[in-house]
Amino acid sequence: MDEMGKEIPREAPWRAPHALEWDNMTMQQLFDKICWTSAVRRFATLFVNVNVTSEPHEVSALWFLWYVKQCGGTMRIFSTTNGGQERKFAGGSSQISECMAKELGERVKLQSPVHRIDQSGDMVVVETVNKQTYTARYVIVATPPGLILKMHFNPELPPLRNQLIYRVPMGSVIKCMVYYKENFWRKKGYCGTMVIEEEGAPIGLTLDDTKPDGTVPAIMGFILARKCRKLADLTKEERLET
Repeated sequence: MDEMGKEIPREAPWRAPHALEWDNMTMQQLFDKICWTSAVRRFATLFVNVNVTSEPHEVSALWFLWYVKQCGGTMRIFSTTNGGQERKFAGGSSQISECMAKELGERVKLQSPVHRIDQSGDMVVVETVNKQTYTARYVIVATPPGLILKMHFNPELPPLRNQLIYRVPMGSVIKCMVYYKENFWRKKGYCGTMVIEEEGAPIGLTLDDTKPDGTVPAIMGFILARKCRKLADLTKEERLET
């Protein structure tokens, strides 16, 4: 995957020599071509599950290869040492938006979902479900693609844009926290990461989630993609039994 990623320009993946071929192929189809053993196939599937919380048959090979390249390659995106899984924000990443909101003050409008954006005039008019309207020269829509389908646009979005929105699946993941009295795994020289490939096991990956100062020892588990969707339909009691 890293070798294929070398062909993909960071800022313009569609200009890769094999862009059309790879974009017409899912990661599942790519794995069918390059994975020669069941062990590699299982890990490759889990690698996609972990990194984009989707199944290999749901994602474009071009997009996934570009995504992994942007994150520094297969080792760095997956690693707990000098990698994507190494650190977290002390106090939580929500502090970024909270601090921005504090600086902006009353200009931040909560509980005001947008349902209509009108770009037919010289200015853009945004209307919320609670009948508030706002006018601006530009609008930045920073929502998950699927939620854009809940908004009405005038003029309508281009047909190809609408088709893209329908074809971009949302990932599925549930996080589980298990708290312990002490970091027994650290005392044994382990990092707390487990990769679990068994189909019957709900959790596919775990990470050490102890607080930065060493308090509140915890292991965080990820229930991913197909397994998440299966459990999402169960009641709390049924999940505990599973």
